[in-house]
Amino acid sequence: GKARRLVGPQYPTEWAKSKEFFRKAILKFQAGNSPQSSEEYIPSIPSKIKSPTPINNKRISVIDNSENVSISQRSNMTRAHKPIESSYMYTVPKEITSLFNGIEKLDDGNWSIWKGHIQDNLDLCDLWEIVIGEESRPHDTDVEELRSWIRREIIARTIIKNALGTKNYSQVRFTRNVTEIWRTLTTLHQSTGAQGKADLIWKFWSMRCEEEASC
Repeated sequence: GKARRLVGPQYPTEWAKSKEFFRKAILKFQAGNSPQSSEEYIPSIPSKIKSPTPINNKRISVIDNSENVSISQRSNMTRAHKPIESSYMYTVPKEITSLFNGIEKLDDGNWSIWKGHIQDNLDLCDLWEIVIGEESRPHDTDVEELRSWIRREIIARTIIKNALGTKNYSQVRFTRNVTEIWRTLTTLHQSTGAQGKADLIWKFWSMRCEEEASC
């Protein structure tokens, strides 16, 4: 029989007018559409996607180029994001520690004597009011006053912890506030055990003696 004649797709005649029309038609065809005229499809070249601009170029550039930053500059950048407590290292002066070297460490039987020694020496060092919470922490805006208060609070906390026996130290080991440490120790020893009872009896007889003396 006769060979079958292949019938190709019919394209608009304007495609043959120029290479530009033909190029547009090819792009349209590749996109999956069969255009009726060249004006229906005008390919556009995708624009280059721009990365977002950092809000603070200077700060990012300084951090990214940290190898060119001096040690002092790097320290200042890090310090700005840390609380003031962790920005400084404090040491207890020797003249203060010497006052507490002879104090026996706190145990289950010496609370009254131990507390008296600690209170007297902390009062002498102008630290006692911080311990009992009467001198509160200054506002963060008062940087110098806050720094001084934090230093004194850390000294008081260190002195008290160093004067504790193993059993009592384990009770306040992770407590980071000297007022809370003192409150915990008072709760443990003030009204419990033989020492607490002895303190109450002593207070009772002291009051009786004062009343009789005033009569």
